[in-house]
Amino acid sequence: MSKTPTALYLQGGPGLNCAVERAWFGDSGGVLWWDQPRFAANAANAYQATLDAAAERLAELHARQGSPIHVIGWSFGARLALDLAHLTPEAIGALTLLAPTLCLDTAFGRLAGFLTRHSSADFPPLQTVSTGNHESFMQRVATILTTPDLFSYYWAPSSRSRFDRHSAEAANTDWFDLPTFTAVSREVIQRPIIPLPTGYGENIRILVGQHDPYFAPDIDNEFWKVLFPEASIRIVGGSHMLPFERPTTEWAQA
Repeated sequence: MSKTPTALYLQGGPGLNCAVERAWFGDSGGVLWWDQPRFAANAANAYQATLDAAAERLAELHARQGSPIHVIGWSFGARLALDLAHLTPEAIGALTLLAPTLCLDTAFGRLAGFLTRHSSADFPPLQTVSTGNHESFMQRVATILTTPDLFSYYWAPSSRSRFDRHSAEAANTDWFDLPTFTAVSREVIQRPIIPLPTGYGENIRILVGQHDPYFAPDIDNEFWKVLFPEASIRIVGGSHMLPFERPTTEWAQA
Protein backbone atom coordinates (compact mmCIF):
# COMPACT_ATOMS: atom_id res chain seq x y z
CA MET A 1 0.00 0.00 0.00
CA SER A 2 1.45 3.33 -1.00
CA LYS A 3 0.47 5.24 2.12
CA THR A 4 -0.42 4.48 5.72
CA PRO A 5 -4.08 3.42 5.92
CA THR A 6 -6.36 5.79 7.81
CA ALA A 7 -9.11 3.19 8.35
CA LEU A 8 -9.15 -0.32 9.83
CA TYR A 9 -11.81 -2.66 8.45
CA LEU A 10 -13.07 -5.37 10.82
CA GLN A 11 -14.57 -8.28 8.91
CA GLY A 12 -17.77 -10.09 9.78
CA GLY A 13 -18.09 -13.77 10.53
CA PRO A 14 -16.52 -14.84 12.77
CA GLY A 15 -14.20 -16.85 10.54
CA LEU A 16 -14.24 -14.68 7.40
CA ASN A 17 -11.22 -13.17 5.69
CA CYS A 18 -10.98 -10.02 3.54
CA ALA A 19 -9.92 -11.71 0.29
CA VAL A 20 -13.09 -10.58 -1.52
CA GLU A 21 -12.75 -7.00 -0.27
CA ARG A 22 -9.15 -6.84 -1.49
CA ALA A 23 -10.17 -8.19 -4.90
CA TRP A 24 -13.21 -5.90 -5.07
CA PHE A 25 -11.79 -2.61 -3.77
CA GLY A 26 -8.03 -3.00 -4.17
CA ASP A 27 -5.73 -0.86 -2.04
CA SER A 28 -7.39 2.45 -2.78
CA GLY A 29 -9.33 4.48 -0.26
CA GLY A 30 -6.88 4.22 2.63
CA VAL A 31 -8.55 1.17 4.18
CA LEU A 32 -6.63 -1.74 5.70
CA TRP A 33 -8.60 -4.92 4.93
CA TRP A 34 -7.51 -6.84 8.04
CA ASP A 35 -7.74 -10.64 8.24
CA GLN A 36 -8.64 -11.82 11.71
CA PRO A 37 -6.65 -14.76 13.12
CA ARG A 38 -7.99 -18.28 12.67
CA PHE A 39 -8.31 -20.98 15.31
CA ALA A 40 -8.97 -24.65 15.85
CA ALA A 41 -12.57 -25.32 16.84
CA ASN A 42 -11.58 -26.24 20.41
CA ALA A 43 -9.30 -23.22 20.96
CA ALA A 44 -9.81 -21.38 24.23
CA ASN A 45 -10.16 -17.59 24.48
CA ALA A 46 -10.44 -17.18 20.71
CA TYR A 47 -12.53 -14.01 20.87
CA GLN A 48 -10.15 -12.35 23.33
CA ALA A 49 -7.22 -13.32 21.13
CA THR A 50 -9.01 -11.78 18.14
CA LEU A 51 -9.74 -8.59 20.08
CA ASP A 52 -6.12 -8.38 21.25
CA ALA A 53 -4.88 -8.84 17.67
CA ALA A 54 -7.23 -6.10 16.45
CA ALA A 55 -6.03 -3.78 19.21
CA GLU A 56 -2.41 -4.45 18.24
CA ARG A 57 -3.08 -3.69 14.59
CA LEU A 58 -5.02 -0.55 15.54
CA ALA A 59 -2.12 0.62 17.73
CA GLU A 60 0.32 0.07 14.84
CA LEU A 61 -1.81 2.17 12.48
CA HIS A 62 -2.30 4.84 15.12
CA ALA A 63 1.46 5.10 15.69
CA ARG A 64 2.27 5.17 11.97
CA GLN A 65 -0.45 7.66 11.08
CA GLY A 66 0.13 9.87 14.10
CA SER A 67 -3.59 10.47 14.51
CA PRO A 68 -6.66 8.43 15.51
CA ILE A 69 -7.92 5.81 13.08
CA HIS A 70 -11.34 5.34 11.48
CA VAL A 71 -12.62 1.90 12.53
CA ILE A 72 -15.15 0.23 10.23
CA GLY A 73 -17.00 -2.83 11.56
CA TRP A 74 -19.15 -4.89 9.22
CA SER A 75 -21.61 -7.43 10.67
CA PHE A 76 -19.89 -9.20 13.59
CA GLY A 77 -16.99 -6.78 13.11
CA ALA A 78 -19.20 -4.24 14.87
CA ARG A 79 -18.83 -6.26 18.09
CA LEU A 80 -15.06 -6.03 17.77
CA ALA A 81 -15.36 -2.31 17.06
CA LEU A 82 -17.46 -1.75 20.19
CA ASP A 83 -15.01 -3.63 22.41
CA LEU A 84 -12.06 -1.80 20.82
CA ALA A 85 -13.80 1.48 21.60
CA HIS A 86 -13.78 0.49 25.27
CA LEU A 87 -10.24 -0.89 25.16
CA THR A 88 -8.35 1.76 23.18
CA PRO A 89 -10.56 4.85 22.74
CA GLU A 90 -7.56 7.12 22.20
CA ALA A 91 -6.67 5.28 18.97
CA ILE A 92 -10.11 5.68 17.38
CA GLY A 93 -11.17 8.80 15.54
CA ALA A 94 -14.51 7.55 14.18
CA LEU A 95 -16.64 4.41 14.18
CA THR A 96 -18.68 3.22 11.21
CA LEU A 97 -20.83 0.14 11.76
CA LEU A 98 -22.32 -1.61 8.73
CA ALA A 99 -25.24 -4.01 9.30
CA PRO A 100 -24.07 -4.58 12.88
CA THR A 101 -24.70 -7.98 14.49
CA LEU A 102 -23.51 -7.49 18.04
CA CYS A 103 -25.06 -10.65 19.50
CA LEU A 104 -24.44 -13.79 17.42
CA ASP A 105 -27.06 -15.82 19.25
CA THR A 106 -29.78 -13.27 18.52
CA ALA A 107 -28.61 -12.74 14.92
CA PHE A 108 -28.75 -16.42 13.99
CA GLY A 109 -32.06 -16.82 15.76
CA ARG A 110 -33.46 -14.11 13.51
CA LEU A 111 -31.89 -15.69 10.45
CA ALA A 112 -33.46 -19.01 11.41
CA GLY A 113 -36.87 -17.36 11.58
CA PHE A 114 -36.32 -15.61 8.26
CA LEU A 115 -35.33 -18.85 6.53
CA THR A 116 -38.27 -20.70 8.03
CA ARG A 117 -40.56 -18.09 6.45
CA HIS A 118 -38.78 -17.57 3.11
CA SER A 119 -36.66 -20.59 2.22
CA SER A 120 -38.04 -23.52 0.24
CA ALA A 121 -35.58 -25.86 1.98
CA ASP A 122 -37.18 -28.91 3.57
CA PHE A 123 -35.73 -28.97 7.07
CA PRO A 124 -37.30 -29.12 10.54
CA PRO A 125 -38.43 -25.85 12.14
CA LEU A 126 -35.39 -23.97 13.40
CA GLN A 127 -34.88 -22.82 16.97
CA THR A 128 -35.23 -19.04 16.87
CA VAL A 129 -34.99 -18.16 20.58
CA SER A 130 -31.57 -17.25 21.94
CA THR A 131 -30.47 -19.54 24.76
CA GLY A 132 -26.85 -18.60 25.43
CA ASN A 133 -25.98 -22.28 25.10
CA HIS A 134 -23.20 -22.80 22.60
CA GLU A 135 -24.06 -26.40 21.73
CA SER A 136 -27.63 -25.52 20.78
CA PHE A 137 -26.37 -22.42 18.98
CA MET A 138 -24.01 -24.50 16.83
CA GLN A 139 -26.77 -27.03 16.11
CA ARG A 140 -28.88 -24.17 14.78
CA VAL A 141 -25.96 -22.87 12.71
CA ALA A 142 -25.30 -26.35 11.30
CA THR A 143 -28.91 -26.61 10.17
CA ILE A 144 -28.84 -23.13 8.65
CA LEU A 145 -25.72 -24.05 6.69
CA THR A 146 -27.67 -26.81 4.91
CA THR A 147 -29.97 -24.21 3.30
CA PRO A 148 -29.63 -24.28 -0.50
CA ASP A 149 -28.22 -21.01 -1.82
CA LEU A 150 -27.98 -19.75 1.74
CA PHE A 151 -25.81 -16.79 0.88
CA SER A 152 -28.34 -15.41 -1.60
CA TYR A 153 -30.59 -14.44 1.35
CA TYR A 154 -27.95 -11.96 2.54
CA TRP A 155 -28.44 -9.70 -0.50
CA ALA A 156 -31.18 -7.30 -1.53
CA PRO A 157 -33.31 -8.31 -4.55
CA SER A 158 -31.68 -5.54 -6.59
CA SER A 159 -28.15 -6.83 -5.83
CA ARG A 160 -28.20 -10.02 -7.91
CA SER A 161 -25.24 -9.08 -10.12
CA ARG A 162 -23.20 -8.10 -7.05
CA PHE A 163 -24.09 -11.41 -5.40
CA ASP A 164 -22.89 -13.28 -8.50
CA ARG A 165 -19.64 -11.33 -8.55
CA HIS A 166 -19.05 -11.87 -4.82
CA SER A 167 -19.76 -15.60 -5.12
CA ALA A 168 -17.22 -15.90 -7.92
CA GLU A 169 -14.58 -14.07 -5.90
CA ALA A 170 -15.30 -16.06 -2.72
CA ALA A 171 -14.92 -19.33 -4.63
CA ASN A 172 -11.26 -18.44 -5.18
CA THR A 173 -10.40 -18.30 -1.47
CA ASP A 174 -11.05 -20.04 1.84
CA TRP A 175 -13.38 -17.18 2.65
CA PHE A 176 -15.14 -18.80 5.63
CA ASP A 177 -13.49 -20.96 8.31
CA LEU A 178 -16.00 -22.94 10.40
CA PRO A 179 -13.50 -23.96 13.14
CA THR A 180 -12.77 -20.28 13.79
CA PHE A 181 -16.48 -19.48 13.85
CA THR A 182 -16.95 -22.28 16.40
CA ALA A 183 -14.12 -21.17 18.68
CA VAL A 184 -14.90 -17.45 18.63
CA SER A 185 -18.65 -17.88 19.04
CA ARG A 186 -18.16 -20.20 22.03
CA GLU A 187 -16.54 -17.40 23.97
CA VAL A 188 -18.29 -14.31 22.71
CA ILE A 189 -21.90 -15.42 23.28
CA GLN A 190 -21.08 -15.57 26.99
CA ARG A 191 -19.59 -12.06 27.16
CA PRO A 192 -21.70 -9.03 28.11
CA ILE A 193 -22.30 -6.28 25.57
CA ILE A 194 -21.31 -3.03 27.30
CA PRO A 195 -22.64 0.33 26.07
CA LEU A 196 -20.33 3.25 25.36
CA PRO A 197 -20.66 6.10 27.82
CA THR A 198 -22.47 9.27 26.88
CA GLY A 199 -19.85 11.78 25.84
CA TYR A 200 -17.62 9.20 24.18
CA GLY A 201 -16.91 12.02 21.79
CA GLU A 202 -16.11 10.30 18.52
CA ASN A 203 -18.10 10.34 15.29
CA ILE A 204 -20.26 7.19 15.27
CA ARG A 205 -22.57 6.20 12.42
CA ILE A 206 -24.61 3.06 11.85
CA LEU A 207 -25.86 1.96 8.42
CA VAL A 208 -28.33 -0.91 8.15
CA GLY A 209 -29.94 -2.43 5.08
CA GLN A 210 -33.72 -2.38 4.93
CA HIS A 211 -33.78 -5.99 3.62
CA ASP A 212 -31.29 -7.39 6.17
CA PRO A 213 -32.62 -10.68 7.62
CA TYR A 214 -30.74 -9.92 10.85
CA PHE A 215 -32.42 -6.52 11.29
CA ALA A 216 -35.45 -6.02 13.59
CA PRO A 217 -36.14 -2.27 13.37
CA ASP A 218 -38.61 -2.15 16.27
CA ILE A 219 -35.88 -3.55 18.58
CA ASP A 220 -32.53 -2.66 17.07
CA ASN A 221 -32.89 1.08 16.74
CA GLU A 222 -33.49 1.42 20.48
CA PHE A 223 -30.82 -1.16 21.30
CA TRP A 224 -28.20 0.71 19.26
CA LYS A 225 -29.17 4.01 20.88
CA VAL A 226 -28.41 2.44 24.26
CA LEU A 227 -25.08 0.97 23.11
CA PHE A 228 -24.01 4.03 21.11
CA PRO A 229 -25.86 6.98 22.66
CA GLU A 230 -24.57 9.55 20.18
CA ALA A 231 -24.62 7.49 16.99
CA SER A 232 -26.43 8.52 13.83
CA ILE A 233 -28.51 5.66 12.43
CA ARG A 234 -29.53 5.35 8.77
CA ILE A 235 -31.65 2.66 7.14
CA VAL A 236 -30.49 2.38 3.54
CA GLY A 237 -31.24 0.32 0.45
CA GLY A 238 -29.54 -3.05 0.55
CA SER A 239 -29.41 -6.03 2.84
CA HIS A 240 -26.65 -7.50 5.02
CA MET A 241 -23.85 -7.10 2.47
CA LEU A 242 -23.62 -3.32 2.72
CA PRO A 243 -19.89 -2.97 1.96
CA PHE A 244 -20.65 -4.43 -1.47
CA GLU A 245 -24.14 -2.98 -1.92
CA ARG A 246 -23.49 0.65 -0.97
CA PRO A 247 -20.98 3.18 -2.40
CA THR A 248 -17.70 3.40 -0.52
CA THR A 249 -18.26 7.15 -0.23
CA GLU A 250 -20.98 6.36 2.34
CA TRP A 251 -18.84 4.31 4.69
CA ALA A 252 -15.12 4.09 3.84
CA GLN A 253 -14.37 7.69 4.77
CA ALA A 254 -14.73 9.07 8.26
